[in-house]
Amino acid sequence: MPKISLIMPVYNAEKTLDYSINSVLNQTENDLEFIVVDDGSSDNSLKKLEELKRQSKLKFQIHSKQNGGAASARKYGLDKASGEIIGFIDSDDCIDKDYIKRMHDTLELTKTNICSSRMAIHLGSNILKKFPLKNRRRGLKYDTLEHKEIVPIMNVVTNGKLYRRPYIDITTKNFSANEDLSMNYYLYANAREVSFANDVTYHYIPNSEGLVSKKIFGYTWDKIKNTLIPLSELKLIFEKENLFQEYYSEIEQIFIKNIFDRINYIDTNLQDCKTKTILINTLYDFISYHFPNWQENKYLLSYFKDFELNDIISLLQNKSKVSKYVQTIYESEEDIFNKYEITSNKVLGLNKSKNLW
Repeated sequence: MPKISLIMPVYNAEKTLDYSINSVLNQTENDLEFIVVDDGSSDNSLKKLEELKRQSKLKFQIHSKQNGGAASARKYGLDKASGEIIGFIDSDDCIDKDYIKRMHDTLELTKTNICSSRMAIHLGSNILKKFPLKNRRRGLKYDTLEHKEIVPIMNVVTNGKLYRRPYIDITTKNFSANEDLSMNYYLYANAREVSFANDVTYHYIPNSEGLVSKKIFGYTWDKIKNTLIPLSELKLIFEKENLFQEYYSEIEQIFIKNIFDRINYIDTNLQDCKTKTILINTLYDFISYHFPNWQENKYLLSYFKDFELNDIISLLQNKSKVSKYVQTIYESEEDIFNKYEITSNKVLGLNKSKNLW
């Protein structure tokens, strides 16, 4: 039985498979099982996978399934995996040649249940390709109950981590995007012992034709509900596992962080108008619906920094966007979703916004 199983979901990724899969085939760790799940691709991805498999000395499995999204493909691969340690990589990303070995060494050295790498995000500009954004360095090891502040800071994505098998779970719900958001923060809290391999970098390379087609970090203008619904699911999971009150401030901060990211996206790309204000206030209303006193969150004005550059929360605080917010009372969460969707559809119909998203 292999020690480590690395799982890759693939959908219409023939243009990126060479560099992505070769970064796996060139790993210095030999006790590795590589599982690729073709999620109903309509291009030549499956043919390319078979060609690359013939070049491999690794235990290399290829599975095909009907299209169901990245989360369903990861779940399918997890069910086929035999390793005691599980990792994931996307079909348009790549990893350093000693990524698996050094991640595994860190996991064993620290006796932790989840190890997270330092991720580099390579965006489209030439400057950011050469000097990508990177997560800040962290301490080597944390207990997420003793150091609860580390939970909302940890990277939300499933990629760039190694999980001991009992501490990895994947939702079977299809949110169209941001599936990781609904589960991963709970996994960190449940695992308790987490570690960081600060000198190991996973390279995240957004691709317009991959699993998150034409999306930036999993959301687009008319699909921000793909963030709201997984956030609600995350809260429900913590409530179900009787951890909500224990991690109340941390979950509240996760809501704030994600909603502020989306607000900044709207604020940056949409010209000032009445509908822009409604959209932003509706997103604030979503936080207020779940956390009425969110503006008093202990992390909001503190050190909460994820990347090396100033984070979105600090930028929005400096622009005093929150001070203009007046809460609207809703009877149900669905009313918030409907208001956002109606307003976003109005914006989509404006000529001035048609090329923004």
